Amino acid sequence: GKCRLFIKLESQNPGGSIKDRIALSMIAAAEKQGRLKPGGTIVEATAGNTGLGLAQVGIPKGYRIILVVPDK
Repeated sequence: GKCRLFIKLESQNPGGSIKDRIALSMIAAAEKQGRLKPGGTIVEATAGNTGLGLAQVGIPKGYRIILVVPDK
């Protein structure tokens, strides 16, 4: 018989990564808990996609982003 199939293509997220949704969730949770306030700073140790996601979500909201990236 027929079925309806739904697909979530993470590659279609703005940053092309599943980490985009994670970043949005992290920032929303921090705002809700009062840990992140307007003009605040987000500091993240990252090797790539999580940091990119945080920057894409945080900068338009007015947050300062500091990403610590390993040198190797």
